[in-house]
Amino acid sequence: MTFQVQTSVTSVRATLQVMHGTWLSWEMHETIGFLMNDSRRRSAHLFGLQMGPHVFGISKSRSHVHPSSSSSIKLELPTITLRGRHDSAGLQVLALVEFFHMSVRPSDWDTLLSVQQKSGQDFNDLLHIIEQTRQKRPDPRSESTNVPTSPTKPPIKFNGSFKLKGFRIGLEGLASTVFLECDDISGGISNHGRSLWHVKLSDLALSLASRLSVPRPTHRDRRSAFVRVDFDAHLERKSDASAPHFELSIAKVHAVMQPSSIGELGDFIDHLQVWVMFCCHHSIRLNLS
Repeated sequence: MTFQVQTSVTSVRATLQVMHGTWLSWEMHETIGFLMNDSRRRSAHLFGLQMGPHVFGISKSRSHVHPSSSSSIKLELPTITLRGRHDSAGLQVLALVEFFHMSVRPSDWDTLLSVQQKSGQDFNDLLHIIEQTRQKRPDPRSESTNVPTSPTKPPIKFNGSFKLKGFRIGLEGLASTVFLECDDISGGISNHGRSLWHVKLSDLALSLASRLSVPRPTHRDRRSAFVRVDFDAHLERKSDASAPHFELSIAKVHAVMQPSSIGELGDFIDHLQVWVMFCCHHSIRLNLS
């Protein structure tokens, strides 16, 4: 018998009011998954999941049709594709993540700080309620003293690999933007064999781009200062050692800094300090109120 189950979700949205005048939203688009058995091998199953872009937002208004860019924060996660196989040999999974881009403005820190404080208080209250509920429950070990223990099954063999097409995270200032980005990330993880996990990053860069002299500061060849690194890290078991062996190899280091970038970096740090002092003052005022 051959079977196949497929499920698709076009769009899902959830909105939560975290405090007065502030709304937290989550959206998911174009998600599809399937499960089927492999007719070529007995007790083998194939599965897959493609999650469309997830959008997390914080806004000062509940309406999300035409949100104001100055009063809203949006984070869009990239599309993630999973595909795997489960059989008697174990579980094999392959993951592919599209390019991820995020830009943070210093003016967003005040909103993020207030939401983080409110969420932290709610989370502490939730933990307190869970702890009180556990204390009221009877201890299960005192009720079952002579219960025969069943033999433990060996852990399932797992082998997974992933690939991220790249990411770019930008922190905007008044006249310049600091970018942390990478072109290609790949790796894997396994609970059997010699290699436990490995990760490889190609062209990991920390750079400074001027927003005034460069029309498109996202262009990597027009940065006034940057540091680029290629490295490979892995953890593996060795027959002659009891503990796993960790190894990190750096293949390339490339750094460039122009004379004009010294003033830009100083202005960026000064602007950053002003916003940090403002956020700390606002945090103290929220705690007092």
